[in-house]
Amino acid sequence: MRLIRRLYYRLFTTYKRLELRKCSYAEGDALVTGSFFKDEAEQWQLAIPEEDKNQAFDVVFLERRVRIRE
Repeated sequence: MRLIRRLYYRLFTTYKRLELRKCSYAEGDALVTGSFFKDEAEQWQLAIPEEDKNQAFDVVFLERRVRIRE
C-alpha cells in the first residue's frame, strides 16, 4: 500500500498548506521577495483558489505550502 501511495504522490504533485495569509500588495510583495531563497516550507506563494475568487483590488492571498512525498 505504501508503494502505491508513493507512486501516486510522484505522479500527481499534491501539496499541504501550512499557512494562509490575506494582506495588501505591498506587504505581499515584501513577503514573496523576502522568502525567495529560503526553504520550500518557508516560501510564500500565491494561493491560487482564493486568488481566482478574489474581487478586492487591494488584497492578495498568499500561502506557504510543502509538497507531500509519502
